[in-house]
Parts: sequence; C-alpha cells; structure tokens
Amino acid sequence: MRVEILAVGVLILIIGFLSFFYGYSIMQKYQQYSNLLDLYMLFQSFTGNTQLETTIKMAYLSELVGGILCIIGFFVAIAGFIAKPKEKKPPPP
Repeated sequence: MRVEILAVGVLILIIGFLSFFYGYSIMQKYQQYSNLLDLYMLFQSFTGNTQLETTIKMAYLSELVGGILCIIGFFVAIAGFIAKPKEKKPPPP
C-alpha cells in the first residue's frame, strides 16, 4: 500500500464530494420552483439580467466537476491501496 497515493486519492474524493454536494444543494433549492423559474428566466432574458441563469449554470458545473473528481479520487485511492510499497535502498557504505 502506498500511503502517499492513497492520501491524494482520498483528498480528491473529499473535494469532489464537497463540490458535488454544494452544487446539488443549490439545484434542489431552485428545482422546487421549476415551472415558475422557467417563466422568470424568460422574463429575465428580455431585461438582460442573467444572474439567476449564471447561478444555475455554476451549480450544474459544480455538480459535474464534483462527480468527475469523486470518480477520479476513488480510482486513485484504489490504486494507492493496491500499489506495492517502495523498496528501501540500503544506505551507501
């Protein structure tokens, strides 16, 4: 087991999970009002205010990147768990 690789994998996994959870929580807040939200975004597109649309896109991107990081972190952690440890070289005489 390579502790360094395992630690990096777990760190990436935690960052990915937090990113996914952040985006998911924002998307859940806005999906409660999905029918009214469509009308509101249509109205906002005529006035030029795109703050809500930007927030929703950033939440979606956060979910996507978080999911990808979770997958990468999982496989890196597994690789660190499976990898053989480095052989220690004897000190030179």
